[in-house]
Amino acid sequence: CLDNGHEPELSVHKAIRGTELIFASYESSRTRSRIALPLTGVEGNPLHEIIASR
Repeated sequence: CLDNGHEPELSVHKAIRGTELIFASYESSRTRSRIALPLTGVEGNPLHEIIASR
């Protein structure tokens, strides 16, 4: 990556996109609805709310 300037396989940008997909999955499960990406307007932590509701 240093030699050719390409983004590494394990980059911060890819990790953020992956995390966004996970959070969108939790939010979709919590609200039982389709979630648009990029993720916006989610308050709190959907995973914590799912666990707390059980």
